[in-house]
Amino acid sequence: MLENEARHFGRSLKKIPEPDMLKLLSDYGLSKVEDLYAAVGFGKYSARQVLTRLLGEPEKTAELRR
Repeated sequence: MLENEARHFGRSLKKIPEPDMLKLLSDYGLSKVEDLYAAVGFGKYSARQVLTRLLGEPEKTAELRR
């Protein structure tokens, strides 16, 4: 789900810097990336919510606002 949503942001999860991911995990009170995947899978957080916090606004949305 996260990888699919990342495409809307024009990014790949594999290319997100590790320090950025660790900061996000800390913000959500999680210790491992797998915990984040589980939280998204169980519906605690939406993929869009996670990626918006991690990457900012998606490129497509930013283009529409111009």
